[in-house]
Amino acid sequence: MNQIQKLAGLTNAIVDLTYQVSEDDLVGFGLKKGFLNSNEDFDYKQVLKFLDSKKPLVVSGGSPGNVIRTASLLGTNTSLFGVVGDDFYGKKYIDDLVNLGVESFIDVTPGDTGRCYILLTPDGEKTSFVDLGVSYKYSVMRCDLSKMDVFHTSGYELMTNKLSTLMAVQKAGDSGALVSFDLADPFIADSFGKVINYFLDSVYFLFGTEDEFSAFTGKNPLLAIETLSAHVPVVILKKGKAGSVVRSKDKVFSFPAEPVKVVNTNGAGDAYAAGFLSAYMNGCDVQSCGRKASVVASKVCGIEKPYL
Repeated sequence: MNQIQKLAGLTNAIVDLTYQVSEDDLVGFGLKKGFLNSNEDFDYKQVLKFLDSKKPLVVSGGSPGNVIRTASLLGTNTSLFGVVGDDFYGKKYIDDLVNLGVESFIDVTPGDTGRCYILLTPDGEKTSFVDLGVSYKYSVMRCDLSKMDVFHTSGYELMTNKLSTLMAVQKAGDSGALVSFDLADPFIADSFGKVINYFLDSVYFLFGTEDEFSAFTGKNPLLAIETLSAHVPVVILKKGKAGSVVRSKDKVFSFPAEPVKVVNTNGAGDAYAAGFLSAYMNGCDVQSCGRKASVVASKVCGIEKPYL
């Protein structure tokens, strides 16, 4: 296989504000641990008031954004599309990309840059909620994907701007790029299942967790992989500390998680995708891609940032 030259991503360009909290804090606020929580399901203002007294770790985020940043650090030629506000966080977002060597196609528009509030419990598990700000206002008009070999996005973008995301996936496929898609969350996999099925045959790499695959197909994860493989050439099941499973055609590979002292699981799945796609773009076979992805994910679990 020839070396692929360019990896492009479409992301909700948001900053991650990460806070250390206790299990009791989550219970007290009615937040569902380990999930992206809807702001309608808890007292949003009360939680923000509580977080005002804490100092967060601030890093540029967005799931596909994390993939692109990590891939760039792994030596992959990358670019990223999205929208930020005309504020401090927006400037920081673009500066971070430039400093990491990512080609930025991030638009700036009046308003607040999106923010993801990540609450970390002592076990390293993340619980989150989001203020999207202007991050969903991206358009595919500026997305020149003609020189991109792999295009990556996720269910989060499908949820926030369905039309533009669908158009971007179609545009990427029409330009000859391999489409990579991450289901992102069990709620999204379930609620947007019909939409995802609409473009599933255009996807080349499909990433998801056990809960996401089950929510999407209504089957147990291993049966889900078999079902999805009828539509997607490379299906990747991320199992957290239990490792991962990759199916390509009729071959199935299992990979244990690399041992690591867990500091933060935020971004581990994105790091896995970055490791996998970067290895593939450097000519590795699927089995080698899975090994590389496991190593990269473990490294991210051992640091505070959601990318290397």
